[in-house]
Amino acid sequence: NRRNALLELLKPGGRLVYSTCSLNPIENEAVVQAALLRFGPELSLLPAEDVLPPGCPRGSPGLEDWFVPDPSFESTAVVHHELGSHLPAPLEASMFATGRPLHLRRCARFWPIHGPYFGGFFLAAFAKTASAPTKPLVSSGFTPHFVNVAETAPEGFDDLVQFFGLEPS
Repeated sequence: NRRNALLELLKPGGRLVYSTCSLNPIENEAVVQAALLRFGPELSLLPAEDVLPPGCPRGSPGLEDWFVPDPSFESTAVVHHELGSHLPAPLEASMFATGRPLHLRRCARFWPIHGPYFGGFFLAAFAKTASAPTKPLVSSGFTPHFVNVAETAPEGFDDLVQFFGLEPS
């Protein structure tokens, strides 16, 4: 899947931020959990405060446990909490919390109470270990096309650098 491909392309020592404009743990913590389980010690989860700009609220910590709604949606009272052999389709094992110590609380969940510009937002920051193998970027005839924004749109680049407080390299 696309998320795994991005993590495979990440260079050792590199970081990748996964974010959604959702507070659904199946789209958020379950995805982060699946990535951490798939890549094992090659991938770690950084504390959100390590990647947030200075002055930004920390948000609430990520969830380590959650309920999975029944896919029929006939009743909001029908939820699944544990992975069982009788799960209705399209529920998958990766949707459920494993209970393993994966440090999911390092993720950040932003609610409207965290500031005037937050309406429901999730953030997780991954780091790839220095010893992890990297999948080559070019394969089977695909040639990536990279655009140097600083050269093609210098005024827009300058605005981005200033807005986000970046240091141009």
